Amino acid sequence: YPVARLAVVMNFVTNSQRYFEGHTSRVTSIAWSPRRRLCASGQCDERGSKGPMVLIWSPDDCNRTLCTLPHPQCTRWVTAVGFSLDGRTCISFGADDAFTYFVWRGFAFGDRTGPPQTLKPMYSASSGRQGIGAVFTCPIADSGVFSFYTVGVAAAGGRGVTG
Repeated sequence: YPVARLAVVMNFVTNSQRYFEGHTSRVTSIAWSPRRRLCASGQCDERGSKGPMVLIWSPDDCNRTLCTLPHPQCTRWVTAVGFSLDGRTCISFGADDAFTYFVWRGFAFGDRTGPPQTLKPMYSASSGRQGIGAVFTCPIADSGVFSFYTVGVAAAGGRGVTG
């Protein structure tokens, strides 16, 4: 779970915590891929930070960033992140005027001991003028294709699901 510039990994069995400290600004979203044992956490863009971005890391080694997924400076913050079921694709949403979403692939596949990768998104598009607060992914059979559903604030101020 996120706390300020930290992502906390809580072990409920031993009642112990570890901390991922790779962020330079407030952590605004977090996702977990059990299949690949990876986390994705997004941050906001505050003065003096390195900008809005998603960091890919493993809870098995909280001292190391595996991959950086930078968002454009106009994004302000990352509102939601999620992984595909196989953990090979990450989707992130930004808080810019168009609530742009980004699809990322190719992160942390092989050697996890080298320097962190910095990737460009393989796809991006506007999600519309509705803020996104969470994203959920689901596979479409064994096709390698997945769909995603978002939860955001509807125009009338209520909660809504889009997809």
